[in-house]
Amino acid sequence: MDFDIMEKLDTAMSFLTSADTLRELAKEKSIEVRTAVAKNPNTPEDIQLYLTKDTVADLRRNVAKNPNSSSKVLVMLLEHEKNVKEPSRDVIRAIYRNPNLPYVAKVIIETLFEEWIKWIF
Repeated sequence: MDFDIMEKLDTAMSFLTSADTLRELAKEKSIEVRTAVAKNPNTPEDIQLYLTKDTVADLRRNVAKNPNSSSKVLVMLLEHEKNVKEPSRDVIRAIYRNPNLPYVAKVIIETLFEEWIKWIF
């Protein structure tokens, strides 16, 4: 990684980074930078919603693991996983375990991904 990427990573991980800067970093080519944005608990909802559509499952898992992901973000992420060719067990598990997930969405996961339920727990 070059110095520029390291700076961007540090910025994406910082609790002091502004929403506007996180918004710019969420569009970076670097998966590491986008993942750092997904992990940042100060990442605003609109940016999290944008990241739910990312093609990289590990990044989506980090959106789901973020303790400040809203129920809206988690439900949107679940919708995305339901519609991809191969849903990610790691993403589904992270969504299911987030305390902000509404009960009805938990029931949807239990119904749609019944064969994974034992694995989730």
